[in-house]
Amino acid sequence: MEIWKKLKQDNMSLVSFWILFLIALAAVYAPLIANNKPFVIYTQNRLLYIDFLDNAQGNAELIVSRLEKGETVPKETVELTEKSLKNIAAFLTDETMNQKLGSYPFSEWVENKKLDQLNALRLFLSSLRESPIRKRFFFPLFQILQANDIFFMLLLPLIFFLKLMQKKIKFLKSKSFWDLIFFSLILSLAFTFLFTALKKEKFDPYAYKKMAFSFEKGEWALFPIIPFGENENILTESSQTPAFFLEKERENQQFHVFGTDTNGRDVLARMVYGARISMSVGFVSVGIYVLLGIFIGALAGYFGGAVDTLISRLIEIMICFPVFFLILTVMAFLRPSIFNIMVIIGLTGWPGIARLMRGEFLRLKNQEFVLAEKALGASDFRIMFRHILPNGIQPIIISATFGIAGAILTESALSFLGFGVPQPTASWGDILNNGRNNIYKSWWLTVFPGFFIFLTVTAFNLIGEKLRDILDPKSSRGR
Repeated sequence: MEIWKKLKQDNMSLVSFWILFLIALAAVYAPLIANNKPFVIYTQNRLLYIDFLDNAQGNAELIVSRLEKGETVPKETVELTEKSLKNIAAFLTDETMNQKLGSYPFSEWVENKKLDQLNALRLFLSSLRESPIRKRFFFPLFQILQANDIFFMLLLPLIFFLKLMQKKIKFLKSKSFWDLIFFSLILSLAFTFLFTALKKEKFDPYAYKKMAFSFEKGEWALFPIIPFGENENILTESSQTPAFFLEKERENQQFHVFGTDTNGRDVLARMVYGARISMSVGFVSVGIYVLLGIFIGALAGYFGGAVDTLISRLIEIMICFPVFFLILTVMAFLRPSIFNIMVIIGLTGWPGIARLMRGEFLRLKNQEFVLAEKALGASDFRIMFRHILPNGIQPIIISATFGIAGAILTESALSFLGFGVPQPTASWGDILNNGRNNIYKSWWLTVFPGFFIFLTVTAFNLIGEKLRDILDPKSSRGR
């Protein structure tokens, strides 16, 4: 909290913090900000009804065919068919048909191999194709969310909720802020497991925006603020100028604030999803090399002698290699993926952290509190990571902040060169790469991602500068 108070005293650092906070929010809540699936849609569109009907008929025919051949019917097929039958029943306006369809013990028929009843069901389903249907609620956007989306989306609200309720809940009154974060992690993980257990299907092929254009009276849908998907191609609107710079609107023209790329994908939507890649690479890769650097540097500084000599020579060898070209060389032999980028940046960035950690251990290992612990018989591991590390972590925090900025810049450069995240995943560097062949006509493909890379990297560097002033007692501005 003391760091936050000092951070607020510097306007530039405070602005940088809020910029990064908003970018992080955009990264976490990207599916809710930019998506071509609506939060909720209320419609009686027959396409949805017929799809459920075809699914039920097709599965019923497959089940009958398997049973006639004496083969086993997969449990997933039975469950999917039952779910389709329930959805069909919910559509039907005829209550008699609705109740009839809902009363069928389908799984029991399959288990007992009652072919006559199953064939009768197939015929009944065929008769429902032209049946009148009612309007229904659907929640398409929540159906495509994945476990990692739910986990991170719930985490921040849970932290705020527990902090708000801390004085009202007896159990939380004596807990620290870090305890609240830990409880939030546990709750978020529990909700994520519950969500994934209840929701199995993830792929949703329906074009809901086309449905919205043909809505009848009483039908409606609520879309995100940016109603375009990360990889939604609208080829008729490829390389479209940002909406505010359009000289003349075309018929059925959609509103693209940052324009579109050469494949007709909305640039603003891809910028939002690109923030996910940048933040993920920044924090995960830095997390990897900070842990490696702390461990290796701690060994060198604490034990000294041959261990220190060996590790110091290894650090010097690693520093001799130009890191970016080393990453390029390794990426040339690997399949492009965000995981590979994180790991490679993590495995090549540790020498700087290791040198800092080695220096801190050399400075602290002969202090009185360390000698007292040794006299009490504490193990080397306990002395290193329970007593020395907390007292020498400040330079690591500062270096990690600068490291995040460097990792984001590295990922953007790799994506720009075509060695980054694989297509069609959105990345700021990939958007830059998309516009480099026509930089003068499609200027927005360079300006917007370039500006956000600059803004993010600069904000992290300014925060790092301020943290150095606050945490480094030798800094004249930190006194």
